[in-house]
Amino acid sequence: NDSYTDCADLSCRLTADICVETGAAECSDNADNDGDGHIDCEDFDCQYDPNVSCPNHETSDATCSDNEDNDNNSYTDCEDFSCQQSPQVTVCEGNEITCADGLDNDGNGYLDCDDNACRYCGGSNPHVVDTCPPCD
Repeated sequence: NDSYTDCADLSCRLTADICVETGAAECSDNADNDGDGHIDCEDFDCQYDPNVSCPNHETSDATCSDNEDNDNNSYTDCEDFSCQQSPQVTVCEGNEITCADGLDNDGNGYLDCDDNACRYCGGSNPHVVDTCPPCD
């Protein structure tokens, strides 16, 4: 018992389809429908839903390759976490699809799991995409 209930419980959010905030209605109702602490377009579920338009977010090939910081978080294009993680973005490394396609999507000279956006084992905060081998 971890004192979290329903969609506020990480175990439920990872396994229950009802704990996902998606669709135009849920992503524009000013409510935290999935209980993760993020409302509408501030919720990654809404940002990464191809059927939802979230202005000023970097979640498309166009906004992730325009040399601009569209979401004003001080990161531009493929250096932006949103570009790396969005499943709709194919011009950057960082998600399960682009980290296993055999291409240097971000043009930095590193392919797939050799790219730090896909597999970074240094420092105190390692990051490994599911399609890459774990850190030793």
